[in-house]
Amino acid sequence: MSEVVDRLHEMSFGVTANLHKWHAFVAVTELGNLTRAASLLDLDQSVLSRRINSLERDCNARLFVRNGRGVALSEAGARILPHARQLLRHVIELEQAVGRDPVRPATPRSEEIGLALPLALSVLLLQPLVQHVRRYHPGIRLKVMDETSESAAAVPGQAQPALSVAYRWGGAHAGDRVLARMQPYVVGPRGDALTRQASIPLGALHRRPLALPGVRSGMRMALDRLLRRDGVEVQLPVEAEAAVTLKRLVERHGLHTILPLHVVMAEIRDGRLQAARLDVAEMPCLISLACPDAIASKPAAIHVGNALAGIVEDLAGQGMWQWESAGKP
Repeated sequence: MSEVVDRLHEMSFGVTANLHKWHAFVAVTELGNLTRAASLLDLDQSVLSRRINSLERDCNARLFVRNGRGVALSEAGARILPHARQLLRHVIELEQAVGRDPVRPATPRSEEIGLALPLALSVLLLQPLVQHVRRYHPGIRLKVMDETSESAAAVPGQAQPALSVAYRWGGAHAGDRVLARMQPYVVGPRGDALTRQASIPLGALHRRPLALPGVRSGMRMALDRLLRRDGVEVQLPVEAEAAVTLKRLVERHGLHTILPLHVVMAEIRDGRLQAARLDVAEMPCLISLACPDAIASKPAAIHVGNALAGIVEDLAGQGMWQWESAGKP
């Protein structure tokens, strides 16, 4: 008799009784991110977290540790991983031996989904999103609009995007999924004394010449409320909606502006601009994901939304949304 047969009477299948837990373990290991793994497995993230937590209790060991980019294997997890992969390979072989294909497409049919992205976020999010969708959800076809949900809604007769990623200054809209929370940064030219500091109070803007978006922008409305509250007066020689124009005005004409950090990260690294965190807790800038209730439960919306959340989480681990030493020597 084989060793397996000899030991059948001893087997209780404690930690291997639920293969879904090992499926989740390997998925989180491969992707290094709970949100992306949940998208891959077509699960709610809370369900995936419970499976991982349950598996850790079964193993009496912490299998993952958090790092700046998401999660990484612990020493115990790294020791277990080769055996978990081998277990799943044998499961696949067994399924195939009885005439079943355990591999199913993540998205069973072709589905198009519209996605509106501000240009500054499109540069950061679109490439990894397309790579993720093509690899794990090839049935989804993205229709991308390089504009915010507000501007998209302003065009009569234009089809509305299913998902909209937008900046929200001061607070999220009802029903939004908040992907990241950032502080505003005051942006100045190279060598500027004001933005050489790590952070500055709102009062430091008193009588400073600023280049800002128009009064209808979310950032401008939030800032104007705080300026009025604190009695801070600013000069406003020019208004401009586009971030690229605001950055040019700062770099070439010595003005200051207020932007999220990632919008000026490249110029800071090149030494063309500086940025100091504006120390106002009441004016957070949120990266927010909106999805109409009518399609929120559709597989494509769930997959793409989870993938976006995972990408934003990865970038947070790289310091993209907060950087205390921005522009400092």
